[in-house]
Amino acid sequence: MAETQFPAPVFRPLDALLVGVIDFYQTRLSPLKGFRCAHRARHGGPSCSQVVKNAIRRGGVMAGWTALKRRAAACRRAFLALKADTNGTNDETASNEIPKKRGGELCFDTGLEFGVQGGCDCCLGALFD
Repeated sequence: MAETQFPAPVFRPLDALLVGVIDFYQTRLSPLKGFRCAHRARHGGPSCSQVVKNAIRRGGVMAGWTALKRRAAACRRAFLALKADTNGTNDETASNEIPKKRGGELCFDTGLEFGVQGGCDCCLGALFD
């Protein structure tokens, strides 16, 4: 039986740069924040930055962008569920809340008692427009 031939990996400078930026964020900035990704806090598994980094490595910038949009929405739902759990409401409708827009940026609430800032602790610009 013949071996399966895979194409040689393509060096993509922008992908390498973005993975490097995410590595810097994960190793130097994230430990200083004092909170963590809401999705990881609620469900376990990789953080949002790790999911995006893996997507970039596998499929490039566009795959990373798609993963970012999908994961940011899931992280927002996890944040709202954590917030509801902390407040004792267990309101399932809270996880469907639409993020607020401020000045053209999509921003999430901050400062919860359990140390998780909403929606991956970032303002994502007009990500969902």
